[in-house]
Amino acid sequence: MKESELQKLILDYLIYQKCFVMRMNTGATKIGDRFIRFGKAGMSDIYMLHGGRSYWIECKATKGKLSSAQIEFQKDIIKNGGVAITAYKIEDIMSLFEYTIIK
Repeated sequence: MKESELQKLILDYLIYQKCFVMRMNTGATKIGDRFIRFGKAGMSDIYMLHGGRSYWIECKATKGKLSSAQIEFQKDIIKNGGVAITAYKIEDIMSLFEYTIIK
């Protein structure tokens, strides 16, 4: 499964679970003489707020690896009390609802 397909599947599942969820985009563009960056380097693909807790989900294809920027972003999230998840399949997210405080 492509990462983009996994992202869509996870977003649809989280919306079905009635979570506050957003697809996060990062990148850069040049407008005239200005170079504009948006998002933070390494930022996760999906942001979810549920039960007062902040969840950041990075979607990866089966053999995908986190970049150093993504690893640092996840460390920062955890250090600040959030939850950082790397999802390789929808079951990685579904298990949050089955085995954790998310109900």
